[in-house]
Amino acid sequence: MLLLDSGQWRLLTSPQGPVMKRPVQAPPNGGKETKTKPSRTEEARRVVEEYVKDLLEMIKRLRGRLH
Repeated sequence: MLLLDSGQWRLLTSPQGPVMKRPVQAPPNGGKETKTKPSRTEEARRVVEEYVKDLLEMIKRLRGRLH
């Protein structure tokens, strides 16, 4: 036995047949992706990586002065 809700029954008994979904429209920018704002996690990771890079550079310079 097949159980259908009212929405499914209307689709099956509709004179036009099953209703088709609308086609996906292309974005207004011509399909090209726009730059989006990085997530907070990505931004925090980038800041930490820059900080580490700067610290390593300072350590390298200080070691050069000791020798």
